[in-house]
Amino acid sequence: MLQDKLKAPVEQLNKVRDLVETEGKRVLKQLGADLDQSRNLADVVAQLREKNPDLKTLSYNLDAATYDLRNRLVWNTRMMAAYSRLQAEKALDTKVKPQIQAYTEQLESQLKTLREKAESVAEKFTH
Repeated sequence: MLQDKLKAPVEQLNKVRDLVETEGKRVLKQLGADLDQSRNLADVVAQLREKNPDLKTLSYNLDAATYDLRNRLVWNTRMMAAYSRLQAEKALDTKVKPQIQAYTEQLESQLKTLREKAESVAEKFTH
């Protein structure tokens, strides 16, 4: 049923949401926001401005806070690309190559038959 089909994707989406929330809190904490004290957005922004008074400090702290996350994302992206390539190669070996081989054999067979017919017709005209 529809609910059963949607259950797994919704659970996966919830896991991703929880991961994003956890990483977001970690980054904000490293930038200087204390999320335990207040949930008010204005207070969080004020804390961030206090800990990061200028753009240079903010960019440095943001770079340091997101370094691990960026490296993990790059790693995961590379691994997904390698996995996708592996799956594509498997599909090529199991599905596409046999079809190409079958078409090649069929074409060679038809060409052989056509050549034999052409030779027999040529023989009739030469005798």
